[in-house]
Amino acid sequence: ASPKYASFSDEEFKPLKDLCLVYHVPFINHYCDSNYCGNLTYFADASHLNIKGAESFTSMLASEVKGILNSHQK
Repeated sequence: ASPKYASFSDEEFKPLKDLCLVYHVPFINHYCDSNYCGNLTYFADASHLNIKGAESFTSMLASEVKGILNSHQK
């Protein structure tokens, strides 16, 4: 889940997180990520990252996905 400007709870994702646990699928959750939430320099509006935020988030997410993929190849 990508970050939202004013997110303090990710409870709405509980059903999805539970389903991911059942099927052993990683759930990458940055909805309440303190590196992004509340940081105006990363958001175009309350729900959408701007270019700077999108580039930063994409880089971090790509690194996390790469780590997950590498851990499953071992």
